Amino acid sequence: MNKEDKIALQAKIQSMTGQERKEHWRNQTLVNRVRDNSNIAVEYLTLINFIRNEYKGRIEPIQNPFLHLISHCIELTYKRTLQLAIECKCINIQISSIIHEHALSELLPITLSLFEKISQDNNCSEDDKLLYATEFPQAHKQLIAILKANVTTYRYAMKVNKKGVVTEKGHPFVDDYDSPNMLDVLKLFETCYNSLIYTDYILDFLFPELKAL
Repeated sequence: MNKEDKIALQAKIQSMTGQERKEHWRNQTLVNRVRDNSNIAVEYLTLINFIRNEYKGRIEPIQNPFLHLISHCIELTYKRTLQLAIECKCINIQISSIIHEHALSELLPITLSLFEKISQDNNCSEDDKLLYATEFPQAHKQLIAILKANVTTYRYAMKVNKKGVVTEKGHPFVDDYDSPNMLDVLKLFETCYNSLIYTDYILDFLFPELKAL
C-alpha cells in the first residue's frame, strides 16, 4: 500500500462510528507485528482448539488441513524450543541445521537428545527427570510415528517432479487403518505441545542468563 492509500484508509477509519471501527479492527490482520515463530505456533494452536471445540461433524471433510495445522504447530514449537537450547549451549548443533527442516522425524531425534540431557541434570527435580526420561519422549515418539509428517504430507495428494510427472503419493499411508485417528492425535498433541512449553520454562530455570537475550 502506498503512502496516499494509507492516508486515505486512516481518514476512512477515523470517520467510522465506534461500532464500525471496532468491526474493522476485529477483522484487520496484524501480520506485520509477528517477529517470532512461537507467535505463529500459538495462532495455529488457537485454530486447532477452535476446531476441536466447535466442529462436531465427521473429521474426514477437514482431515488434511486439520492434520497439517497440528503438524506445523508442532514443527514451529520444536524449532522454538531447540533454538532456546542452542542459545544456552544445551545442545551442540547449528541453528541452520533445523531452520529449513520440515520433517518431524528429523526434528524428533534432536528434541529427544535435549530431553535426555534435561533428565540427567542434577538441578532438576526427580519428578522432572522422570518426565523427561519416560513420559515426554514416549508421547513425542508416538505422535510423530502417527503423523508421519514431511514436506508434502497433508499438503499435496501426490508428489510431482520438475517435469510435471507424478512420482509418488504425497503421504505414506496405505489404508484406512493406517491413517491417523484424530482422537489419538489430539491427545498426544496436547501432551507434546505442553511438554515443549514446559521445556522452555525448564531451560529458563537451568540457564537464567537466557532472560537477558
